[in-house]
Amino acid sequence: MNKRGQATPFIIIGIVIVVILIVAISVYKPELISPRLNEAQLEPIKNYVENCMQEVLDRSLFYLNRNAGHYVCEDSFNNICFLNTKNYLSNNDLEIQINDDVKKKLEEDCKLSVFEQYEIIRGEIKVESEIGWHETIVNANYPIKIRKGEIELELNDFSVSKADEFGLMNAAAGKIINKNDFRGFDIVDWKRNSIFKEESIDITRINEPIGTVFVLVANNQRYDFIIGK
Repeated sequence: MNKRGQATPFIIIGIVIVVILIVAISVYKPELISPRLNEAQLEPIKNYVENCMQEVLDRSLFYLNRNAGHYVCEDSFNNICFLNTKNYLSNNDLEIQINDDVKKKLEEDCKLSVFEQYEIIRGEIKVESEIGWHETIVNANYPIKIRKGEIELELNDFSVSKADEFGLMNAAAGKIINKNDFRGFDIVDWKRNSIFKEESIDITRINEPIGTVFVLVANNQRYDFIIGK
């Protein structure tokens, strides 16, 4: 009888522990069977959006370099575009075009419905780009609400960039075409006294019957145009 009496408290303690474990499991069970939405799970969505932006930026710079600051060369000779004060587009002008192209890409082509495991609500897209002399940056404010169960997280800011010399060469081209007389245009003297004197940009002038051809090269990138028309 004494041994039974001594064992009783341990039995009671054991029962209490079992009850506590049962209660704990019942409380946390929903979390164990339903994975919670967390920041790491949003990375594929962020990467998807930024890949879409990068695609637009890469394509834009490819054509702008090839066509003397235009997506399409309207008038050319031997695949060299004509450039003058009327059709020249500054870096600021082209930033607006890139903004519009990125926004259109995100709205029309990059559908977030591919992430069907989430409920996604999209907000208004605002894009700002900056064509620097050695790098172009595109930032997008794109509110995206992601829901799964009772959890809701939000993505807002996306950014991509590309090291590229287009901005430098296009700025130099703008200064060149504003010269009135190219017959006595001295490239060495012009560069020495311009804002580009510290920049690694080579400029060559070739006189052709159809007009004056300028060839700009920076970091193995080429940008050429014909003055005229």
